Amino acid sequence: MDSVAAQVRALLLDTLDGNKVGEAERQLSQVAPLQFVEALVMLLSDGDLNVRRLVLVHLRRLLGNLSRKNWEGAELANEKDRMRPMIEKIMTFLVEVLNSGALDHVFAKPIAELYISCVNLAISIDGIESTILVNSVVTIMSVLEAMNATSAPITETALIVTAKLQYYFHHILSSNRGPEYHAGLIHALSSGVQHPDGDVRLNASLATQNIIETVEEEHVERYTVLIPPMASALGGFIGSGDEYRSREILNHMVELGSSQPLIYRSHAADVANMILQIITTPDVIQEIRSGAVELGVALCTSAPRMMREVPNFVQTFFPTLMTFMTELDDDIDGWLTTDDPDQMDEGFEQGSPIEMAETAVDSVAIAIGGQLLLPVLFDVLPQFSHNDDWKYRHAGIMTVGIVAEGMERVITPEHVEQLIGMIDAARKDPHPRVRWACMNSLGHMASDLPDIMHSPEFTGRVLEMFIQMVSNPEETDRVKAHAIAAISNFCLDSDAEVLKPFLPRILENLANMLGSARRLCRMQALSTVGDVAVCASDEFRAYYASFMPGLINVLTVSTAPEDAAIRARAITTITNIGLTAGRERFLADAQAVMAVLMQQSEQGLLVATGDGSDDITQYFHSGFSGLARALKEGFSDFVPKVMPQLLQTAVQSAQLTTTIPPGAEENDIIEIGGERYYSPSAIIDDIVSAMRAIGIIFRQCPAACMGYTEQAMSIAEEKSGYLHSDEARAEAATLVSAIGVVLCFVNKHTGQDVSAALKHCLDGIVEMFNDESMMEAIEAQISGLVRIVNKGHDLDVVKNALPMLCSVGEECNSLCRILLQEAQDVDRGELYDQADQAEQLEQVQEEVDSLVAEVAALYMALFEHFGTDVMQVKIPSGSKLKPNKRFHTYLDNHLKQWFAHSSNMQTSGLVVCSALIQYANTDKNALGHASNAIRFALEKVNDHTSKANLKQLAFSLLGLAATHLPRYVVDVCSDLINACLAQINTGAREAVVNDNAYNCIARIACSQELSSINGLFDRSQLLAGWFDALPLTKDDEEIAYANKLLLELVNNNEPAVVGTPQALAKVVELFVKAYGTSDTKPYDPELSAGMRAVLFQCQQSQDGQAALTEASQKLRQLGAPYDTKLEGILSG
Repeated sequence: MDSVAAQVRALLLDTLDGNKVGEAERQLSQVAPLQFVEALVMLLSDGDLNVRRLVLVHLRRLLGNLSRKNWEGAELANEKDRMRPMIEKIMTFLVEVLNSGALDHVFAKPIAELYISCVNLAISIDGIESTILVNSVVTIMSVLEAMNATSAPITETALIVTAKLQYYFHHILSSNRGPEYHAGLIHALSSGVQHPDGDVRLNASLATQNIIETVEEEHVERYTVLIPPMASALGGFIGSGDEYRSREILNHMVELGSSQPLIYRSHAADVANMILQIITTPDVIQEIRSGAVELGVALCTSAPRMMREVPNFVQTFFPTLMTFMTELDDDIDGWLTTDDPDQMDEGFEQGSPIEMAETAVDSVAIAIGGQLLLPVLFDVLPQFSHNDDWKYRHAGIMTVGIVAEGMERVITPEHVEQLIGMIDAARKDPHPRVRWACMNSLGHMASDLPDIMHSPEFTGRVLEMFIQMVSNPEETDRVKAHAIAAISNFCLDSDAEVLKPFLPRILENLANMLGSARRLCRMQALSTVGDVAVCASDEFRAYYASFMPGLINVLTVSTAPEDAAIRARAITTITNIGLTAGRERFLADAQAVMAVLMQQSEQGLLVATGDGSDDITQYFHSGFSGLARALKEGFSDFVPKVMPQLLQTAVQSAQLTTTIPPGAEENDIIEIGGERYYSPSAIIDDIVSAMRAIGIIFRQCPAACMGYTEQAMSIAEEKSGYLHSDEARAEAATLVSAIGVVLCFVNKHTGQDVSAALKHCLDGIVEMFNDESMMEAIEAQISGLVRIVNKGHDLDVVKNALPMLCSVGEECNSLCRILLQEAQDVDRGELYDQADQAEQLEQVQEEVDSLVAEVAALYMALFEHFGTDVMQVKIPSGSKLKPNKRFHTYLDNHLKQWFAHSSNMQTSGLVVCSALIQYANTDKNALGHASNAIRFALEKVNDHTSKANLKQLAFSLLGLAATHLPRYVVDVCSDLINACLAQINTGAREAVVNDNAYNCIARIACSQELSSINGLFDRSQLLAGWFDALPLTKDDEEIAYANKLLLELVNNNEPAVVGTPQALAKVVELFVKAYGTSDTKPYDPELSAGMRAVLFQCQQSQDGQAALTEASQKLRQLGAPYDTKLEGILSG
């Protein structure tokens, strides 16, 4: 033993002495890693048991750290040469231990972990072809095959290694032994799972899971024989009361159910019966029953067809899950009196039986679907709803709401009628928690069954049920609060017309709840007022003055630390109402809110200092971004107060860790390569919220944000690497684009050269786009590129980026092709039936539709700002063997693909072709696309099965063609006019499309080239019909176009619109209604100025004055806000 080894040995022993441990560890940490390893290797066979144990611990740690080192580079050759003999010495020692046949149980895991660390280090140094790796796998396989003649600790060690090195087993054994290795490996694993020693059985189960998860799909069937012994081992552990080992084997089976469900195909019925037996046996502890439920859910989710075909499984499993939902607390007084906003829902602890059961019911319903489950539901519900025990009645009603999403595809209005009937009857239940469940389920149904619940048949009835519950003076506050929460749910998919008849009573009750002494009621009322305002839109403006002062007062007086959540929700609600009311109406109040917030900022009240409940921080972020949207540049003075806090939140680290992060209350657990990592989910949520707010503020007031771009870019770059959080990566991409908007502003308004920074921003987006693992992030990135193009199209750095911008679309389209092809080619008949596969294809199609829509928006922006230049852009192929192609070649392929697929992809194709018609109509390639699109659009407007949004875009494109490319419309003009008239004759049934059809007629009539052709159409008749239809009411863009065209026609003295006194009076009425400032939707200051000029001109003539008088009388009959608007315009 050399002097270093002797010194290390002494220090190791000192670490066992409480008085010396600190100094000993300090000195050990100063030993160079390679020197430390060499010394430890010499001590592997030391005579002292404690020394050997410490040597194993330190060697594993050191080798683990070294294996994570980057060993590439010639400068490391000497270090590699020094490490290899040490690794070989350690492996020789370990192999001797394994071949000895004897090992103390306490050394099994340390020896295995050192073995694994040694192999991983060898792979890091020499790659997967390392002879140490090959020999190590062969050695472990030999130990497993000699299991019956080996001690349990040796076998346990070999199985731990197998479980950790599973990725290499198949590759090496296949090369070393040929395909027959499977039989030997299966036999060894089977023997291990049936071994007399419990630790051996447990580790054999883990090794079985990992080996099966990495086996090639064509060989999975061979490993199904391992399921019965795993189930038998589980039964043995349950029978002996071994909770830990039972739960671990269940975890292994659950993982297999999720990753390799086919492994259960031959034993589905037996496994299903085992699950039912476990969960229905009262003596089995809850942890084990929950694990069995998790296995059942995993199999239903991953192999719905397989589980549907197991006789009576779903019919028994589902009602049993509902029974678990009855395990409620009897403390009704505590439930009624709680004032914790976190208890707005039932407030079950994570992992509790009822939380587990509700989650399982939801998952099973979605996976199995309504075809099988709906009859089960209607069979079981009466048994629960008529039970004397309120817990069963509660569970039955709760189930209705939980399963709604899974029933969506097959449920009918008749089914919904029955379910609402049950809920209506249960609203009168004597127990408040049952009544609470009624509101909960109605809210879920409103969100998950929108097509039915928001139909005229049910909307009024459902809203009445909410209103009656919240207005009942005898009802408890807890139930009332949940009734208004359900109203929020209802508003998410509703509209102003539906809400209008009920709005006064809803708002009256909300006002009462805002004045409640109960914090829980005030909190929910604050949220619901904002949701109702957004849904009611213009209809809410009449109530603005009734709510805004009180809300600002809530924000002002709620200064106690425990009121942080109240302040946060108040900010969000104020901004929601303000955005609904319009910037002009909200401006003064928004400035007052800003003054309050600035004062509270100085007092430290903008930081979430409450109890940490209810996502307080995220509410503040939402409020800040809402104020920025409302005030735009007016928010600039507040940026220095808000931005540092937002950046401080966003810069937090939420990287994966191998230990639970300190201070993080909520963590997601992620398994990677057999290792368990922790992700602080609550911190990630705050980071995402902060990045979202930063991006919004950057876009609304870029001048005030110039000093924050560098730090924001650093945050975005780091968070774009969060592979464990799709949402963080998506928001990081959006933030990069917002930074680009600020940099565009800087370049234009200060003259500062930021081309390098802008290029870095654009390159960053492309780098993130190259990761095809996340559709949401890609969409966010493309949307961001659109913003940069719109803001900075006149900057050289953006012009120079045209090839990159165009290539993004090609990469995106390639991804879409791959996704669709993979979804169509998948044949998993053993796991999914045709309906399942069709649903999966539909989900993929929806993702593709959304991505294509973003690409279409990008192309539209490029054509709008760069015109025909875009068509000739050369896109690098990325390969020396392929020539660069011009963009029009790729666009041709894109449009062919889009027009051949879904209705939404066809809509995107029409968007792009509309842009070509407007902005690139001199390019021969663009003209070819335009000609094809005109024929396609005409076909779609004549097809009564076409979706409304597709018809809208088709009529819009055809109208643009009549304006910009009339020669391409001449031959189809009569057919187009007939199609427009046929559409208009559908009346209210497709009112949303009628606006486009009317304006298409107007564009045809106003085309000089078309109207000059004798006998093609009667121009005056077409314009008169269009004028009679005004005002248009459904499509904001078409309304804006109609107003502009009407102003142009009036200024040109078009007889069809000003030829009679009645027509002129209508023009006045239309102009008064459309006239506005930033409060008007849609708002165009130039348009309003032109309208005002016409109204003033009317005062100069007798006919004009008569028109003003007639219009004024009609406007007074309409009431506010039109009754005095004409006088206000004329008075200035």
